[in-house]
Amino acid sequence: MKKIFYFIVCIALKTSAQNHPAIEILDIASPSKFKNIHEGLIFSIPDSVYGGGSLTIRSATGFTVNNGTVFPVPGNAAFVAIRNADTTQSLKVDWFIPAYSDTADLTNYIQAALNASNNKTLVFTKGRTYRFNNVYPPLTIKLNGNGCMVKHYKNTFKYLTPLFFLSPAMIKADGTYSGGGRPVPTSASKRRNYKNLEFYGFNYDGEDLSGQFIQTNATSWCSFDSIYIHDNSFTRCSGFALWLKVQRVKTDSSSIIRNAMISNNNFKNNGAFIHLVADSPYKIGAINLKIRTMDSTPIANRIILYRYIQFSTYFSGNEANVEGGGTYNKSNALYMVTGFIQDANDVTKGIITIASGIYNKSTGWDADAVNTGLKSPIKKNLWIIPPNQYEFPLAIRMPKFNWTAGNNKIVRSTHTVTEDANYKNLVVGQSIYSVSITGVYTITRKVADSIFLDRPSPATASDNVAYLPGDLGIQIYLYGDVQAVVTGNLFDGGSRGVSFGGMTGKGLWPDQIPSSIIEEDNIFKYNWMANEFWSGNSVDIKMSAASVTAGDSVVYISNPSNYYYYSKDIDNDGINETILSTSSTSAGATAANSYAVGDVYFITGVQGLYRIHSISSNWGAAKSIIMHRIGATHLDIVGGFSTSRTSPSFSRIYSPSLGTNECVGTAVLNSNKMYYGIRSGGSYFASARVYNFTISNNELYNCGGLFFEIGGGKLSVINNRLTGVIWQGEPSIPGPSSSSAGGGTNGAGSFGAVYGGDITIKGNNIVYKQPDADGFSSYTGLLALYPRIPMVCETSKFEFSNNEISGQIGGLCVASSNGKEIVNGTSFPTSNWDSYLFTNNTISLNKGMSALSLLIPIALNNIITNNTFTFNNNSTNFKSILLKGYPNPNTFPKYNMNVSNNKLTQNVPFGADIKN
Repeated sequence: MKKIFYFIVCIALKTSAQNHPAIEILDIASPSKFKNIHEGLIFSIPDSVYGGGSLTIRSATGFTVNNGTVFPVPGNAAFVAIRNADTTQSLKVDWFIPAYSDTADLTNYIQAALNASNNKTLVFTKGRTYRFNNVYPPLTIKLNGNGCMVKHYKNTFKYLTPLFFLSPAMIKADGTYSGGGRPVPTSASKRRNYKNLEFYGFNYDGEDLSGQFIQTNATSWCSFDSIYIHDNSFTRCSGFALWLKVQRVKTDSSSIIRNAMISNNNFKNNGAFIHLVADSPYKIGAINLKIRTMDSTPIANRIILYRYIQFSTYFSGNEANVEGGGTYNKSNALYMVTGFIQDANDVTKGIITIASGIYNKSTGWDADAVNTGLKSPIKKNLWIIPPNQYEFPLAIRMPKFNWTAGNNKIVRSTHTVTEDANYKNLVVGQSIYSVSITGVYTITRKVADSIFLDRPSPATASDNVAYLPGDLGIQIYLYGDVQAVVTGNLFDGGSRGVSFGGMTGKGLWPDQIPSSIIEEDNIFKYNWMANEFWSGNSVDIKMSAASVTAGDSVVYISNPSNYYYYSKDIDNDGINETILSTSSTSAGATAANSYAVGDVYFITGVQGLYRIHSISSNWGAAKSIIMHRIGATHLDIVGGFSTSRTSPSFSRIYSPSLGTNECVGTAVLNSNKMYYGIRSGGSYFASARVYNFTISNNELYNCGGLFFEIGGGKLSVINNRLTGVIWQGEPSIPGPSSSSAGGGTNGAGSFGAVYGGDITIKGNNIVYKQPDADGFSSYTGLLALYPRIPMVCETSKFEFSNNEISGQIGGLCVASSNGKEIVNGTSFPTSNWDSYLFTNNTISLNKGMSALSLLIPIALNNIITNNTFTFNNNSTNFKSILLKGYPNPNTFPKYNMNVSNNKLTQNVPFGADIKN
């Protein structure tokens, strides 16, 4: 046994210097070693005990024992052992762990280390693995992971459990963890201000559980200023690796996350079935398939049994030996992974056993009794992809169960169509976890409505929902009033690289919308969706059985008995609002079911936005609401509705009580590289609704899906290089499984669907590549435009200029798919731009559909000039380049159309269908 000796240092304290024989010290917790100690004595402890190092014996007077830097002396309360280290700037987490273990629950020890590290740096040990759940960092701290591994301790895991939980409800005024649960701060005197938090050097392995590395959770009287998350790695995260959330409320409008800097992190293999490809070609009916990972990851870490997968496809139409001629439904069949064997000689390879079938919300999974194997042939290097999460359940939210403490059986409490379908899919051997019951459990038996687990439940809970692990992970999840910079990160495989949800909050005008994100110099590869920015919780409610008349300002309600008039404080600010509610009682009238004076509405088919000016209390035969249009200065304009409508929809977009639901204020995507999506059903690099959105100087490579699905107030897509391709088998990139257009054929990715009030698409280089053969999609290159009713103070224009478009594609279509209204038997768009500019573009097509089709979106001023069109084929069946369209003459009696100085290489009718 290795011996560790202490030595004596002469210190003039209470005793004179003395000589003592060497004593073997192996464990600080052994009282027998500390019977004859003296103050000033210095000794060493092994690494496995409190992180090693040397300690000095001192009198216990004036010292507080904290199990980290000051230790009790076993068997001698008169003395303490003090660590010989400079603890003014940094501490080591191992100092707080009596005996390190890579499998034990270290939560309490790490929490003690965090409490001692307020305004300091806490350092973890390189090469070690730490398992814990829900620890609460102080208000200011730097956490240096130092290359360690952190994981969840499964016996205390719950659904959406974070490792580091930034919650003001658990932090005292001195910045340390309080324990036991504290009320959320309710006043300025109890405010919690997190500042200068730093997390770096960690390797987080989520092990396919729905957990987080970091979660913030704050509403009132809490703010975050400067959170730095950098140089970490995240893998197998089926939850939200980084979940930064804060919501402003009426009582405290200052709650916000400012300066969240997320940089130089690696997000890789987040979620099940990522980076898997077929290692051999297979014919219809194959059941056992050789597969491999795309990197050095052990394949066992990517597979979850009894979960669903799909295969990307490569069909040009009527393929031989394919059921249904290679149609989209057959080529995108759903498969359940029923077995797995890892290759004994190569951990990156293995064999999966599959069964084909269908899943629906009524019946659950049903295997195909006729053909349980492949429904269509697959090629080598074909990707295995998770199913479309909007269509099939990759991670099933299981039915509600009653858990009983001490019992290993949980029993269903309710039945619904969806729950019956999910219950049907529970299989022995699956792992589950719950919202409030701690631990991860394994299903051992399933009988009627009972599920038997591998061990008893630690607590009793009714109607508690359980979950199956193995979802796709959202790598950065921002929610609410957050200002973030995301730069230099790698997002390689997962659900969404970045997801930003704006919450309902105060403010209608742009300068009152604080949320923003800047993404620069990141790399996105093989994600289900690179970016998804959405508008948060909708506050829309619909006013039924009402009508408006052009020139009038009164909304007449035809069923007044369904509405009730109150004067009530519905937002708890001490001031009564005048409201019209669908609730028959004042107690039941809430902001969610009431119409209040000051609410702003979009009315279907009626130009502009309208604010409730007053609500009549003298009902008479019909109840009525006075609404005024909002002008550019935010003031009400008296003058009546622009159009008569019978029973239109009234969608509330802003309320003084609930705010607006379009709170993602500003987003910038600049100088990023994005490669290929893996979403079945359509993959996007940006699916977003943002008030002010700029996409510039990016390089994008797509296969089979749309580049963009974006909307908002002001949209700018400038100086990007976009390449849309068809997968041909090498190298291994996701096949175009999302393309069902054209009866199951595939096409190079289209530009996208764009809608908004002020759109600029300028200076982009767009190249489409697909085989020059029949059967490929004619929708390649589609640019669909949707003008919207603009928000207040927005301009309304569209510009498509100085773009270069080329490639082996079916055609290009600049289209408007806005809604229609019928006036005197003629169909007119319900919305339009003030101006439409299509100029100085160079468009060269090497394979023609029918021709280039430009369906001009309706605008008051249309300018189509100085464009060059080249068609390098022999087709003569061309459609007109400009299709007719014009605005509602009742609303816009005159408009301008300028088509001039355009060059065309083919004999194609130009402008034949224009109506001036």
